[in-house]
Amino acid sequence: MKKQFSILVILLICKVAFGQDLKLGFNAGYGIYQLNDIKDYQQSQLNNYYSLPIKAVIDFPNAVTYTVSLDYSLNTKSCVGLSGMILTTGGRNHLADYSGEYKLDMILTGYKIGLQYSNIMVTREKVNFYSCVKSGIIFSEFDMKYTFKVYQVDSSFNNNNYQSKTFFIEPSIGFFVTPFNKMAIDVNLGYEFDYRSKFHYAGNNDVDLKDNNGDNVYLNWSGLRFSIGLS
Repeated sequence: MKKQFSILVILLICKVAFGQDLKLGFNAGYGIYQLNDIKDYQQSQLNNYYSLPIKAVIDFPNAVTYTVSLDYSLNTKSCVGLSGMILTTGGRNHLADYSGEYKLDMILTGYKIGLQYSNIMVTREKVNFYSCVKSGIIFSEFDMKYTFKVYQVDSSFNNNNYQSKTFFIEPSIGFFVTPFNKMAIDVNLGYEFDYRSKFHYAGNNDVDLKDNNGDNVYLNWSGLRFSIGLS
């Protein structure tokens, strides 16, 4: 939450400082992620309690994204600016009955910040069709919370936090409509390419996240991105 607030404050300060040459945008969208390693790791955790019928009830689904951007107009057709996005998904392994409960919650969050360049290709009345490319860094956090309870006997809790960072590039196309002089409705479709990155334990870069075979678990947010918003 602190990272999200910091990005928003920076963009708002820039907007106030540079005035009408800047365009502030807010978008909500949908992301498709290539999280095969993370899903395999989740399945491997079921084997730690092979005698229990634990199920993966949530397995890192594709999810909603949120974007804030700030563009500076180079001319009537081209803009350059900053963009920040939040990506989040999660998984859960769970078993509960009259005797107790086992639960493993895994929350994966990415904070994506970078530069972007867009160029209007075609204009039809109030509709502008454009191309855009973004590039930057994604800071990711992987939080795992274990809960094991035997009712009226014992209970245990454990949290593990891992971090990762990687580079991305995202080409996209879109269009925006200007029904009002100072407001536009923006629709965008793109594809994000990420460099696969390892997880390391929070506060210790020498300890990597590994599966039951001793192999590193890699993160890859790559996939389609769709968004719609106001600017």
